[in-house]
Amino acid sequence: MSISKVEQHRKLYGQTIRRCERRLKRQAFIGICKQTVLLPAQLLTAACSSLSRAASAYPRRRLLRAKLKHRIEGLDQRNEPQFVPPLQKRIHAMDRLNGEK
Repeated sequence: MSISKVEQHRKLYGQTIRRCERRLKRQAFIGICKQTVLLPAQLLTAACSSLSRAASAYPRRRLLRAKLKHRIEGLDQRNEPQFVPPLQKRIHAMDRLNGEK
């Protein structure tokens, strides 16, 4: 009789081990599925935030460029001979960069 109890205990132990292994595999599979589902959302979020930062920076950049150009033109209007040629070169270089003439 003691042998059958030992065998019965082994069977129960083996079943418990198999259930635990299945549960661990299922949890790992669910974790991988969650990562797979969340990856495109994370990429989309990162792309959108980058685009919004770039879009919000563009008007500020244009505003700062306009202010700089206005300052350079103000210095140019003073007709200080030593500064006129370099300032004109800067203005023309800025215009060439932005496609203006």
